[in-house]
Amino acid sequence: MRLTGSKDLDLYTRTLIILYHLKFGLSFLEISRKLSINDGTARALYMRAFKAAGRVEDLEEMLKNLESKPRTGRPRITKPGDQFIYVRGLRRSTARRILRNSQRCLPDSRH
Repeated sequence: MRLTGSKDLDLYTRTLIILYHLKFGLSFLEISRKLSINDGTARALYMRAFKAAGRVEDLEEMLKNLESKPRTGRPRITKPGDQFIYVRGLRRSTARRILRNSQRCLPDSRH
């Protein structure tokens, strides 16, 4: 789960994290200050690349695995632009009833 306000790091930033730590010996705290990111994010990205490279600190192998992988998850049940209501913990039937009732209350746009 991603936190609100978090963002994916671009490929350039991910590459800098690997280079700064591997080639220049900067700590993850120094890297985080330099790039304005969380030090845990820098550490996690580095470790993920390290594991994907077969646990070898080889720059070329680590850089091969920096591309973002498609994320799996629940498929969208709405299309972009559809009107829907999201209320945490409501059953689907309750959400449908609320949506139906809210549509009845909307002014008729056919005038």
